[in-house]
Amino acid sequence: MAMLKAMMVVGVMMLGGAGATAGETRQMFDLSIAGLRVATVGLAVKQEGAGYSARGVLRGSGVIGSLVNLAFEGTVQGVAGADGALQPQRYVAVRGKGDKAREVVMRYAQGVPQEVTLTPPRKRSRPYDIAHGEQGGTLDPVSAAAALLPDRPAAAACERVIEIFDGTRRSRITLGARQALEGGMRCAGAYERVAGYSPKSMQEQTRFNFVLSYRAVGEVMQLMRIEMETEYGRALARRR
Repeated sequence: MAMLKAMMVVGVMMLGGAGATAGETRQMFDLSIAGLRVATVGLAVKQEGAGYSARGVLRGSGVIGSLVNLAFEGTVQGVAGADGALQPQRYVAVRGKGDKAREVVMRYAQGVPQEVTLTPPRKRSRPYDIAHGEQGGTLDPVSAAAALLPDRPAAAACERVIEIFDGTRRSRITLGARQALEGGMRCAGAYERVAGYSPKSMQEQTRFNFVLSYRAVGEVMQLMRIEMETEYGRALARRR
C-alpha cells in the first residue's frame, strides 16, 4: 500500500506504554486507510548533550493489520549539531516478521554511510542499485522521523527538505510553506522516490502528496495529523 510504504520510509514507529524517561519525548499515532485501522505507529527521541538516540516499532492492528506482514523496529544513535541538524552514526532496523524478516545495519562516518549490512544478504546486484558511499547528507528512516515528528516552533515546522537513505533506496520529503489555521497551522508536503527502486515501482508512482496538521501548545507546534490520498482511499495518521 502506498501510504504504508511512505510512512515506513518516513520512519514512524510505535512504542509501548510507559511514560517517557527524562530527556525523552514520545509521539504515538493510529494509522487508518479508508476508515479501517491498519497500524499503530509512534516515535521516541532522547537527546543527551550533543548526542541523540531514537527507537521505535510499528505493529499492524485491526483486521487489515492482522492479515498483512506489518512490522518495523529500528534504533539509531548519532550526534546533533548546534542548529539541531541530526547526523546518524549507527542505525539498525528489522522489517517484517518470521521468515520474511529483513535486517539492515548502517554505520556512518562524517555523515556518509560507510558500511551497510543486509541480512539475509542480496543474492545478486541489480541494475538500479545505488552506492551507499554516495549517500552523504542523508538520514536513515528513524532519524528522518526524529527530524519530522517532534514538537517544534512554528518557524521550524515547515519549508524543509529531508533526504533519506534506508540502506538500499533513496527518497526525499519536501515540506512547503506553513498555512495558519485556527488554533494551529498546517503544511503540505510530498514524499518522493529518488533512486534504488525497481523500474516497476518508479513506473507505478514516484510522488505521494500529504498534509501535516499542527496545533499550537504554548510556544510550540504539535503534529496531530498526517493525511494522504492513496488509491485505496484516504490514509490518516492521528496522534493519540
